[in-house]
Amino acid sequence: MFSKQSSEAVVMANYERDEADKALRLFTREHGMVYAIAKGVRKESSKLRYALNSYSQIRVEMVQARGGWRITGAELDQIFSDTYDAQQYLLIAEVFQFVDRLVQGEDPDAQLYDLMQRYLRFIRENIVSLSVLEWHWKIAILQVMGYLNLDQVDLALAIPLQELQVQSIENLTNQEQALRSIVERALEESQL
Repeated sequence: MFSKQSSEAVVMANYERDEADKALRLFTREHGMVYAIAKGVRKESSKLRYALNSYSQIRVEMVQARGGWRITGAELDQIFSDTYDAQQYLLIAEVFQFVDRLVQGEDPDAQLYDLMQRYLRFIRENIVSLSVLEWHWKIAILQVMGYLNLDQVDLALAIPLQELQVQSIENLTNQEQALRSIVERALEESQL
């Protein structure tokens, strides 16, 4: 008998599989990046069909079977394209693709998952420069994952990078190129 696992998750991608199934890539708090199959989810009668769209926040129930994870239930929390405006949604998609590039396999990282949730709430509740926020967010991701140490960053940039506040983002408005360089250098040095 397989035990059910329940987890918060973001649907990173979904792919049609067979006649009525979907293969999904989920970023979960408890298991990291997992690949799962949802059987029969593309049928009109499926209760799961609307919860498993890309870039949606869900509560998922899964079992780990011989062939990998199978989704047995899902409850939709939010669909990012419905919750955020078009520019915010594009930013979220860009940053989650960045995370998808960095996270390999089923390695739980609650700290990274919580960071992503904190930025999602921040975007919803505040009006800031999204282009600056993108680089701020990516730098925070690289820090949490151990690819970047702020001790290596110019002190004038390091201080506002340590806080997620409207004032911190506004203080970095003229530093977008410097922020981009920090991210590119960290990726290059870590060979990602």
